[in-house]
Order: sequence, then structure tokens, then C-alpha cells
Amino acid sequence: MNIEAIEMRLMAMNGDALHRLGDHYLFFEGGKDYESINPVGQSEGKQKSTKGTPDTRITLKNGKHIFIQYTTQKNCPEKKAFYNKLVTDLEACFDPKKTSISCKDIEYVVLFFNSNLNEETEQKLKDLTKSYGVPLKLYNLTTIAHNIYKYYPYLAKDYLGIAIGTYQILPLEQFVSEYEKGGIATPLSNPFYHRENEIKAIKSLVEANMITIINGKSGVGKSKVAIEIMKRFRHDHPDYSCFCISNKDLPIINDLRNHLGTAKNTLLFIDDVNKSIHLLREIFTWFTERDVQLKIVVTVREYVYKQIYPSLKEYSNNTYYLPDFNEYEILKIISSEPFNIVDSAYQKKIIQLSKGNARLAIMAAIACKDKQLVVLDSVINIYNEYYKRVSGDSPVLKQPEYLKVLGILSFFRTIDSDNREDSEKIFSAFNIDENQFWTKIYALETYEIVDVFSDKTTAKFTDQILEGYLFYKVFLEDKLVSYRVILDQFFPSYSGRIKFTAIEGQNTFGKIDFENKLLPYVQEKFDSIIRHGESEFDFLKIFYSYLPDETLNYLYKTIQCLPTEEPLVLLNEVENSNAAQKAFIFEGGKKIERYHHDSFFELISEFLKDFNPNFTLSLSLMFDYIEKKQDVAELFIELISGYIAFSADDERLGFEKENFFSIELASRVATGHPIHIYIFLRLAPNFLKTTFFHHVNYHGAKVGKVSYALIEKVITIRAIYWTTFSNIFNNYRLLSLYTLDNIKNGLSQNDHHLLRASDWEALATLFDRHFDPKNFIDTFTINKLIIDLTRGGKTTKYYSEYLKKVDTEEYRWFKVLDYSIVRNREIVREEYENHNDFRTRFNFLKAEEILSNFNYDTSAQYLPLFDLMGDCVTHNIWEFYHPKDAALVLLSNILKYEKMFLELFAVLVTKPYFNQIIDLNTFFITVQQTAPNLLDKVEAIIFSGDFKISQYTRIEFFNSLYQSNITNERCQSYKRTFDKIEGTFYLTFKNAYLYCAVDPSFLQHVITTLIDKAERKNITLSLDSDFIEKKFSILNSIETAENLYLCLSSDRYDYEGHELSFILKLKPEFLERYIQSISSKSWYERDQYNELTCLWQLPNYLSNIAMVFDHIVPKPSYLFAGERILDHLIEFTADEVDTNKKISFFKYYICLNNRDAKKMNASFKIIQNKYQANFKSLFRHFLEHNQDITLFRKINWTDQGTIIRNGNSILGEINERIWTQIKFVVEEMNPKIEFLEHKIYINSEIDYCRKSAVSERKHDFLGRG
Repeated sequence: MNIEAIEMRLMAMNGDALHRLGDHYLFFEGGKDYESINPVGQSEGKQKSTKGTPDTRITLKNGKHIFIQYTTQKNCPEKKAFYNKLVTDLEACFDPKKTSISCKDIEYVVLFFNSNLNEETEQKLKDLTKSYGVPLKLYNLTTIAHNIYKYYPYLAKDYLGIAIGTYQILPLEQFVSEYEKGGIATPLSNPFYHRENEIKAIKSLVEANMITIINGKSGVGKSKVAIEIMKRFRHDHPDYSCFCISNKDLPIINDLRNHLGTAKNTLLFIDDVNKSIHLLREIFTWFTERDVQLKIVVTVREYVYKQIYPSLKEYSNNTYYLPDFNEYEILKIISSEPFNIVDSAYQKKIIQLSKGNARLAIMAAIACKDKQLVVLDSVINIYNEYYKRVSGDSPVLKQPEYLKVLGILSFFRTIDSDNREDSEKIFSAFNIDENQFWTKIYALETYEIVDVFSDKTTAKFTDQILEGYLFYKVFLEDKLVSYRVILDQFFPSYSGRIKFTAIEGQNTFGKIDFENKLLPYVQEKFDSIIRHGESEFDFLKIFYSYLPDETLNYLYKTIQCLPTEEPLVLLNEVENSNAAQKAFIFEGGKKIERYHHDSFFELISEFLKDFNPNFTLSLSLMFDYIEKKQDVAELFIELISGYIAFSADDERLGFEKENFFSIELASRVATGHPIHIYIFLRLAPNFLKTTFFHHVNYHGAKVGKVSYALIEKVITIRAIYWTTFSNIFNNYRLLSLYTLDNIKNGLSQNDHHLLRASDWEALATLFDRHFDPKNFIDTFTINKLIIDLTRGGKTTKYYSEYLKKVDTEEYRWFKVLDYSIVRNREIVREEYENHNDFRTRFNFLKAEEILSNFNYDTSAQYLPLFDLMGDCVTHNIWEFYHPKDAALVLLSNILKYEKMFLELFAVLVTKPYFNQIIDLNTFFITVQQTAPNLLDKVEAIIFSGDFKISQYTRIEFFNSLYQSNITNERCQSYKRTFDKIEGTFYLTFKNAYLYCAVDPSFLQHVITTLIDKAERKNITLSLDSDFIEKKFSILNSIETAENLYLCLSSDRYDYEGHELSFILKLKPEFLERYIQSISSKSWYERDQYNELTCLWQLPNYLSNIAMVFDHIVPKPSYLFAGERILDHLIEFTADEVDTNKKISFFKYYICLNNRDAKKMNASFKIIQNKYQANFKSLFRHFLEHNQDITLFRKINWTDQGTIIRNGNSILGEINERIWTQIKFVVEEMNPKIEFLEHKIYINSEIDYCRKSAVSERKHDFLGRG
């Protein structure tokens, strides 16, 4: 069906039908601004019109009105009569006697008609309303038809009987209506209460992210909140089109292209996204096709969050965990419209049973209407009564034979008759006839209780809540089917579904009630497993909460039997890293990885979520397990950070969980086992902070501060951590200092005064016990900590006395050398100053300050000052004014005093930190400029012996020399220095030409030496960009240039290919050697090959690029490094190489290699991925050169590389479209007889793709994709 068909149906409509369609249409056009819609000219509840003016009146939120008049061509077939009718309708709108509304209160008038007018007629009508001071909007036949097709296809279905698309993209109001349509789901249209703080927080996430994930328990109102977010976002952002996705298990990509084709800014909502991952993939495909601003809000239940998150994490996203409702909020919901539960006894019962679950509260409110209080005695009573009410006269929820079918389906969730092995086992196990089963399924589909796939082979539930209820009713309450069958016949093959139904049942029907019904079957099966000597682990992973003693006993015995690992040796070193766990290193460079899966650990951790008698035992087991499996330490740290966090629930238990954990951890640390010390140092900052993120399932969080109601208990717990920290401090001093800095970040001046006092007492004790006021690093640490704690001018009563103790001479030196706003020592940039002028003035003032404070008589007096600078750079505590600036100021001044300078320099040059506190090149230039007479003596010192940085120092010395200071002797000495170097060097050779003037062989010798060392892996070499081209006149050897380029080849060198282009112009044969070199490397050694793009600029680019393909494609490494090389060669081109140039290459390459299947595969894969628009012409070019069907079959014509690997859309449909393109080209080829075999093969592939697409859609329908 197309737009013309819509127009034909519209033209055939009578006035009543057009009126109803128009009201619906206009509601979706601007409903967010409407206060009410009053169809004056319609009989309520009837398909019949009445007299009234206007036909429909809309009242806006601003108090004004919109008048709508409907006219059909059918009633006025002649143009003149039709026009006169329109005029009459308009004039009636401005007659207050007919409308009871004055013209000044009319916002605008709408004429909605199923015909078209010419421009002149439309203008006459507009002029008429303008004379009354009111605007006119015209909705003619063409406008209505196009908008229905584009934006409101469901109106075509409901009013015109025309199907457009899959009706999976719906406006908010339509989505809500469809959601409530069957009557089974709890309503979304009831008034929205509470959640204002949550709405504000989630809305800010929507503003900032592409994807916002609303996570939470079943029934807490995730869908309701999401709908409210959509409404408010739409109101605040009228430039956004807002739609909901209604999953009907059909491809959605074409709907997106057709109905959102012109939408620049789009907000989509997907409810229960775990059921719609296949639709999400298609949405991402559509997003990549178009330049749109896309935002998506999704809901997901907490227990499947971790499963779906990987599908979302590639895009900007954030998660909000929606908490349960409190009692007051539940009360407000059930006592308001439309539920009106005002009886306090009923209210109390509903609140008690719902436990913060809004869905259950609403179901209870509906179920108990006009019923005795006994209905609210249990959750199952509520469900029974609720579904009895909403199912009405439907017999299917009352008849045992139907309930049995529904019960079986509720366990498996989906049943696929094409899967013969599974379906035969199911029907045999439950002793049910397969034909009767499917007959009942098809009947249930008519009641919209189950969904059946289009080929009638697969069924699943439409509603997850009903599914859970029927599982409980059939297997556990009515016992129409025995749960024993599930455990005996479908464990462990259906462990996932067994676990899901067990957890969902506890959450829905209450842990105690549900477990009591299930426990006899579970105990019976467990006893059977023990009798038969089978492994208990998989069973206990599911039923640990039903069998806690058995599970803990199994864990204990298993841990006892595990071999004891050799304890890792924790090094007292800190490595720079953004991730805290990466800063800690064990002997041998080992680090404990954060993302590590261990199912045994996960089973123990289940008992740590709640504080009960099993908590203490399981925590002890966990520590024992960690000693034997040290790699799980990071998993434990993450778990504890989320579950033990001074939450409100823990406060109600007196923080006993936190207290017990602190005592147990401290006792483990006291044993001296390094893994427990590692855990403590990683966790101490978490437990000594005062603001916590209370995690749920590791994702989604709410922020909370430590409660002051139990401040004494909190202080007692913190004291355990402070004492333990102090006890291990000196044994791991560097790690402890690092940890202390992290602890400091969690403390606050806004904390309770008792908390601050106790923390300071602990810190002061720590300082007195472990810190030396004579040690600069110690005094700096204390000063920095106190400064940070008192930032913003807060009270310093806890700290002022201690600051006097650590105001040492060395720290005062540091305050002069460094510059920090924290210490209120600002030099302010003036308004008139640019940045460079400010820096010049600042450096001048800083140099004056340094020289006025440090003016000594001996080198021995200066040495501690330079050692201080060395400590600063070693520990990375410099804040603003870099030590290289300070050191140069001091040394430049000391140069005036020859004896003192030489004594000081002789010591400093041996210090490992010397090249970090001063730029050696700048320093040696300064010597030549201000004290040239000292140059020989400086040279003698740096050659007087070997020290840590001697090679680096000597190279910088020679690299800084002026021409007048370069002698033959120094030239030879420089060469000898290069003969000895090893390690990693970045060389500039700024003055190489000066050495070549003295010794013409200098650079050739040095470069040859460096190449030899690089080839033998003795050094890693890096040079200035374009070094070869700039220095080639001195090198004067193309062979040396080639070898040097091969040594320098990396992602960073020659990024734009200038050097490669330079060499190839001199020696084109080098390309083959270079390609051989880079393609022989492992795929992970390089990420980019941008230098190859220069090939497109060379005159012989066709043969050069063909040679690259010829060399790389046949290699075994092609699928790794080879593909990456060709991607960069083709896609990342310098100077925006014309696409025509690339197409010319592929034509050239196809001509040469059309009989080589590997090369054609590689070529057409790139063409499909990057040049789809040219695929047909290039494919035709191939067929013109090769008609061999055997080779044709060997080429993978549908390989699209990364597009396919990203998993977008239905793969079978994508491949079908490609084969259809291929078929179209083949059918055009002549002589046709030569391509008959091609057509037969292509048709078979198209048929296979269609079957594959059906299979994929079924796969998504089943929810396994």
C-alpha cells in the first residue's frame, strides 16, 4: 500500500469517520499542549454526528481554544458547493451565539477535509479568518495522507484498514493505550505520584547521555517513571520527536527509515530492553546511517542487568537504580484515582504485602475492590483475584487443561516445535499430546495471552507477570503439573530457567511462602544427587538459599581440599595508574585483574548480601578461599565495596555487618598474609570515607552519608581501620602513603564534629608514630593533607598546632621553589596581559624570589636544595612551577662562581634525578653563553666516569655545542659515545651538519651504528619528523635511508607519509621491502599505517597499490595485520583522495586478478564495506572479465567486514539484499546463456538467505539472541 491508497480510502470516508480519525490525528499532532478535547459534533460512544459548532473544540493549557471543522468531499462533490461549505463552517466559528466563545479567545481554527484546494482558494479562506483576527490551519487530503504514512501508520491501520510497517514505533499515548489493551497488564495511565527526585536525576542523565538505563526490581515503577520522563523531556525539548518501541518480534529498520526519516532529534523508549536486543541492534544501524541526535531510555530488571549491559556499553550511557516505594508513597497511590482504597484496614494490608512494590499494590487495589479483607491474606490470593477480574469471561484461566499448557509454557518461556529433540522431550516428560498442546496454544493466542511466531511453530508468553503467576499456580498451588518433573528431567540442561523461576517466585510471592512450597522437591532432588555421587555444585548454585547449611558445608569441604597457593609477595612500590588496583604490584610484576570470573567465589558471595548467622561463616570461608585463590581478591574488593557501605538498612541493624567485617579483616591482616594486606589497603579508603554509593548488583547506585544517629558505633568501627593501618604502615610505607592520600580524599570538613575529632586523633597518632619531621616527604605529606582538609577557609582547630611541627626548613624551601594557589601565594594575570606576557612576568618574579632566598657560599649548602627537587620529581609532588625552571635559575647564577659550580656539578651529574630537574640541552647552551671558559671542565666531568644518566648527558652535551666549540676530537668522541649507547633514545641531531663540516663521515657513521643496534634490539630509536628528507644531503645514501626508515617505522613516525614518499621517489623498489617488513610483524604491534596513504599521490599509484594487495592478501596473517594495513591504505587517505581514483584502482586490479579467488574476496569485501554505491558497476566489471562459475562460487560476495561483525539487523535479510543486487546485474549480462549457472546458484543463495532470516527472527522471538 502507498500514499495513493491512503488518499483513496480518505476520500471514501463519511463525515463521522473523518471526524473521529481527525480528532485522533490532531491529538497526536499537539496533544502535549491540550488541556481537554471536546468533540461537540459527536454523540458520545456512538459512530454518529450531532449538531454543534465547532465539530471539535480543544481547550489549551493557556485557556484559549482551537476550533476544528470537518468537511468531506462526499457530502459536497461540486467544487463550489464544497468551498461554500468551508466558508459557512468558518463563519459559524466566529458566531459567539453558536460557540459561546469570543473571537479573542480562539487560538486558531482548523479546517480538516478530505480534498485538495488550489492556492488561490486556500488564501481566500485564510483571509476570511484573518479578518476576525484569528489564524487558520488547513489539513487537506495530501497533507493528511503523507503524515499518516510518515508519522501515524497505526491510524491507517485502525481507520483505513491499511497496514503500513510493523507498528512498533508508537507515540507515548498510543503506546500506553496498547500496553493496557489486553487488560492483563497493570495500568500505566493512572496518575503519577512521587518520584520527583528520581525524575530530576534521571532527566539529567537523559540530557547528558545517549542511553539512559533505568534499573530496578520488578514492580517498582520503572515503566511508569520512563513514560513520565518522556512526557517531561518532550515538553522541555519540542525539537525532539519522542516515540516508544512496542516489540512485536519483527524487523524495525524499515519503520525507522520510513517514519523517522526526517527527524533530526529523536528520543526512544524501550521497555524491558532485555527482550528487545534485536530491535536495539537495528536502531543502532539506523543511527549510524543518518546524521541524527538520538537518545534512548530503556528499562531493565536488576537480575538481567549484567546480561544486557554489554550490548549498550559502546555508547554514551548511564544507569539509575530505582529504589522501592516507601509506605507513604504506596498509600498515596492506592488511595487516589482510579483505585480509591480508603479503608485503613485494606490500606494496611496492601502496604504490608506489597513491601514497596507498586505493581503488586495496584494489583491488590484492583483485586480487593468490593471483596472481603481475606483476599489480601496472601500474594497468591491477590494474583488469583486480579487475574479473575481482568480476564473477565475468558475461560482459559479457569480450565485445567489450558492451565496445564500455560504452566508448561511458563517454565520454558518459549517452545519451538522445529526443535524436535527438545519439544519431544517436553511433551514426553509432561505426558501431553503435542497436537492438543498446539491446538490450545493457538486458542490462547486469540485471547492475547501468548504470542505465536508467524510460521505457527513457536510460542511464548506475552506478559512476564502473568507468566510468573501461572508457573506458581500450576506447579505449586494447584499442582496440576509436578515440579518434580522439572528437576528430574530438565536439570541441569535448563538450569537457567530453573534458577530464574526460583528467584522470580521468591521476589513475587514472598521468600518464605514460595520456598516452603518448593523446598520438599529441592530437598528430594538434592538427596538423590548425594545418593548417586553426583556433583552438588550446579544444583547448589541455584538453590543455595533453600539449602544454606548444605551449601556452606559443601563450600567448607571444597575449600579445605584446595591446594594452598604460595603467597604473592606484595612489593612496596607504587606504579602510576588511573585504576587504583593497577598501582599495586606483586613480585614478578604481577597485578590482580579486576574483571575475573569465578563461579565458586560467586556462590560464597551470595551469603554476604544480608547480615544473618550465615554471613559470619561465609565471610570466614571467603577469606580462606582468597588465600588459596589469590586472583579473586579484586572480585572480593568490588563485592565488599557494594554490600558493606553504612547503608540505611545496615543502620537498622546497628552497623553490625560493618563492625564484624572490620574485626575479621583486621584479624586476617594481623596474620601477615600479603593478600589480606593488599585487600586492606585497597578497602581502607572506602571504609574511612563518609559518603557512600550504595550499589545494587554492581551497577546503579544511590548516594548516602554515614548516619550520625550511631556516631559512636561508626567511630569504633573506623578506629579498627585506623589502628590496622598504623600497624602495617612502616612495612609498606610507599603503598601506605598512596593509600593515605586516597583516604584523605574521602574525608570532609562537613563531617560530624565527633567524627572529625576522632579521625584527627588517629591521624595525629599515625604521624607521631611513623613520620619524621626531618624527612621532607613526610612533612610534605602532612602539610598537603592538612591543607586539603582545610581547603576553603574552614576551621583548623584540629590542625593548627600540628602545622607548627611540620613547618620545617625544607618545606619552607619547597614553598619558595614551587607555586600553589592552595598556599594562597598567587601571582594574578592582569587583564591586559596575554598568556606569554604573563608567563614572562611570572618567571621573572619567580627567579627574583628564588635568588633572594637561596644565595649560599658553598656547594655543600646547595646540594640539599637540589636533593629536595629530586625528591619532588621522584614522588611527582611538584604542583606548578617546574623544577627544571628553578634548577636552571640557580645553576645559571652559580656559574659565576667557578669553583663552587664545578664542585656542585660534579656531584649533581651523578644523581639519577639530574636530567629530570633540568633541561640538559638548555643548561649546556647556558654554559656556552655565560661561562664558555668552563666548557672543557664540564666536558671532563661528564666523561670522568660512568653513572646512570652518563650516556644521555653526553649526547645532550654534544647536541648543544655551537660550531666554534666543535673540534675533530669532540666529533670523534661523539661517535664513540654512539658506539656505546643502549636503551631508548629520542634524538634530534639539531647540529649534525656542524659535525659533518668537521668530519663528512660523521652522520653516516652514527646512523649506521644506530641502525645496527636497532636491528639487534639493543636500542629503541626515535628521531625528529622528516629527519631522512632533511638530512639526506648529509647521509647521501639511499640504502642508509631505507634501513633507517625500517628501524623508525611505528604508529607515530611519518604519520602523513612524507618520508616514505621521499624514499619511493628515489627508489620505487623500496615499497616491496617495506611492505614485507610491516606485514611480517604481529597484528598487535601496530594500530595504524597512515604513511601508506602517500601511495595515492605517486604517479604509478595503480601498480604500487596492486603490489601491496598482491603481497598482503595471500599471507596467513591477512585476517589480522593484513586487513588493517589495507583498511588504512584504502580508507585513511591523504589530501582526500578522489573516490574515482580508488574505483579506478579496483577496476585495474579486477582486470589483473579476476581469476584469483583470494584477491577478489579481499577486494569485494572492501568494496562492500566502503563503496557500496559502486558495487554493481565493479561486479559487472568482474563478470565482463570472468564467467567461470566455479570461481564465482568461491568468492564470498556477502562479506561486509566490520558491518557484519557489529551484528546489525537480520543478517539473512542483509545478505538477501546483496544477492538480489547481484542477480539484477547478472540478468543484465549478455549473452545470457553464459550466466544461467550463475542465476541458478544465486537463486539458491537467495532462498537460503530467506530461510536464514526466518530462523534469525525466530531466534529473536525466542529471546535467545
